[in-house]
Amino acid sequence: MWVYTVEVGLGIHARDRDTIKKWSDLSGKRVFTGPLPWDTRAQIERAMAAVGVKHEYQEVDLSSVGSLLEQGSIEGFLTYTNAEAATAPWISEAGLASDWAALNPAPDELATLREKGFDIVEVKPGNIFGKDVHTGSLTLIPFFYGFHLGLDVPADDVYRLLDLVEKNAADLAKGDKGFSQIASDMKGMQRRGVASSIEYVRVHPGLARWMRDRGVWDAKWDARVAKQ
Repeated sequence: MWVYTVEVGLGIHARDRDTIKKWSDLSGKRVFTGPLPWDTRAQIERAMAAVGVKHEYQEVDLSSVGSLLEQGSIEGFLTYTNAEAATAPWISEAGLASDWAALNPAPDELATLREKGFDIVEVKPGNIFGKDVHTGSLTLIPFFYGFHLGLDVPADDVYRLLDLVEKNAADLAKGDKGFSQIASDMKGMQRRGVASSIEYVRVHPGLARWMRDRGVWDAKWDARVAKQ
């Protein structure tokens, strides 16, 4: 079951907006793309490499990101949203120590990202970060999180699980914004998640049947359904 996305992007200090206008402008500059083992770092690093950004990775403590950006010790940093609705506390805290601005990819960089298979979403910042990030729309690169069961769990049980989540998704979203995507479009979220991973992992037969019944299954995926 695919539950939510994490959408990664980049931020810079607002004072640098006249000189750093696109991702490629960060080449040669010190950028904190997240702690070394983080999945968000892996995703933004893949995307930056895809458009040829050759930055200098700078590892820093999360609590000091804002102050280091303010001092100029780093010139860019990882930003992200969860389910296009919330962000991590350390990113909000960075906004208290510095006036950072979101850095969106340029049109040619977006074309390259799409050509290389990256999904792209547009997110309205609103109150997500608790500050003005100097743009009306964020261009972010999502990847997918889910709750995944092995083949020892029968297809009928997975099907019932998906039904229960769909019926109660609105209540889940009231308690945690991370569930907002399945609350607004449960079946669409399953299709997006499967499409993002179909080349790498087989689909549980319970999920495949559930998607077929809701008209969001693609017949070209039939060979990728796992056998029980």
